[in-house]
Amino acid sequence: GNPPDDASGHVRARAPIAIAARFAKTPDLGGWAGIDADVRLAPGMQLPEVNGKVTAGGVRVEQFHFADSVDADIAIANNVIRSPSTTVKLAGGTVHLKGVHVEPLAMTLGASADIDSIDFAELMRALGVADHPHVAWDIVDIHMPNFGGSLAPLKLDGDFTTTTRNFAVFDRWLKDPARQRVIGFNEAKLSAHLAVRPDSVQFKNARGDTGRTHVDGGFVLLGFHNDLRVDVPKAHVDLADITPLAGTPIAGIADVKVAVGPKMNDPKVTGEGSVNGFSIADMAFGNITQVKAEVTRSGEA
Repeated sequence: GNPPDDASGHVRARAPIAIAARFAKTPDLGGWAGIDADVRLAPGMQLPEVNGKVTAGGVRVEQFHFADSVDADIAIANNVIRSPSTTVKLAGGTVHLKGVHVEPLAMTLGASADIDSIDFAELMRALGVADHPHVAWDIVDIHMPNFGGSLAPLKLDGDFTTTTRNFAVFDRWLKDPARQRVIGFNEAKLSAHLAVRPDSVQFKNARGDTGRTHVDGGFVLLGFHNDLRVDVPKAHVDLADITPLAGTPIAGIADVKVAVGPKMNDPKVTGEGSVNGFSIADMAFGNITQVKAEVTRSGEA
């Protein structure tokens, strides 16, 4: 006979996430989701009312892999998914989400996040930025009070603070034994605005402090088509913090602006400014009132 007008009960199930395409127009989805919850479905509802737990794995929206695994307490009402506590495993680290607010039919989300031990190169692969990244970065922790936006089209934003180590841009893929570090730093406390867009992951208005080096107004773009852009319009730098530069040790205290790009597999570093106590490979040059420099992938300056 006809199904009941109002059905409710306890459900334990697991299904492919792509099944959502049967009920609404969605982008290409991948992965699976499971539920163990009280559920109610009545006429006029596009999504059922739910109260319980959700788990998931291999979550993907088009080429963007958002989670290796998900464990969340959830409630769904009026086509809005809310979660007071969600744990996501991604890129070798753990993302702790609070106040999650997702509207799957509108493809939007919002949350606050605390993140531990993310491998940045793995994250770039997961987000579809680069299958063979040239950028290494150990993200110790991230605190992001508010992050969210649209999933289709992709437009996610949030301000964050972080402690990081071992940032480096290499001239070749990280796992290439012949790679050389172009530029980098050992440890820093950073703050920036994160923007995820259809063509890139961007870090805007970045500020960094290593104790001896201070950077203001930095911008980093990691493009999904091998694009790389690093702009530092103002930096007070102990050159020992960011070198060796393409294998060459450099020392001195500099006030500079620096640019890196345009491609991950062919990065070029350009800079200009002044340097006190400047030396290259232990060869002292004294104070330099104005300098312009360029380093290419071959190491030529």
